[in-house]
Amino acid sequence: MSQTAVRVAALLFSLLLAGQGFFARPLWLSWVVFLAAYVLVVGAVAAACAWRAQLRRAASFSVASVVSVPQAELAIDCGASFVLVCGGEPCRDLLGARLGARLARCGGRVAFFSSGHFKRAADFLPSPNPHAPRFGDAGVSEADLVVLQKVMVLDREALDTLSNFTTFLRATRPSLLGRPSCAPPVDVVVVTSEYHVPRVRALAWPMLGAQGLSFLICPCPGDNESEARWRLWRDTLRAGLWLALGFEGGALAALRHRDRRLEREALRCQKDKDAKAA
Repeated sequence: MSQTAVRVAALLFSLLLAGQGFFARPLWLSWVVFLAAYVLVVGAVAAACAWRAQLRRAASFSVASVVSVPQAELAIDCGASFVLVCGGEPCRDLLGARLGARLARCGGRVAFFSSGHFKRAADFLPSPNPHAPRFGDAGVSEADLVVLQKVMVLDREALDTLSNFTTFLRATRPSLLGRPSCAPPVDVVVVTSEYHVPRVRALAWPMLGAQGLSFLICPCPGDNESEARWRLWRDTLRAGLWLALGFEGGALAALRHRDRRLEREALRCQKDKDAKAA
């Protein structure tokens, strides 16, 4: 859609909104409605066109699929830059460590562990780490854990699935600015549980796609079989609000996940103490 067509459509729509009271008093109110509607329509259409262009460039329409672990490893071998682990069950962190180690060996940028089961960086170190046997059972050797440290970012800010993505995008924005014009077939490998895939895909498609990032989802077996359908629709709506208004709903998420909020605040306090001690 050309810029002229956008402006004409916005003008007609704005006149339609203000038309009923255009000659009524106070006249200034009609003009305020007219100008506000015009600006909103132009901005919304321009944002939608830009988002669509980014999605095309990212090839997210065809790449946003669910893959097995070997396929995810192949995507990393072919140049994927990021691994995003949506925190939750231990299996996600274990699989994320396996893929993150491969990412480090292939020259990738960041393996982002967002509010996962393992809370400390020491949990991802080799022996005498008490969790090392669990990593070994998942196919992650001690050498893998060592090389993982090169690319691992352990973040505890996210309170829910939507903020898994927003914190990831904020943390990796400097890396995104330095992306080559010839991008790899897949930019991000997203790790989650099998039952969680529908919600992750509903969020990743607009949120990563709007940044020009293509992605694959690599699930691990989870404890649950499925999620309530309303959660999917809720997060889809939230993703739309985030795209249109930048509204993340962090305060609402903090009320809904009180235990996670308290844990996050405790970790922030500990970081402040460590910084002062240093």
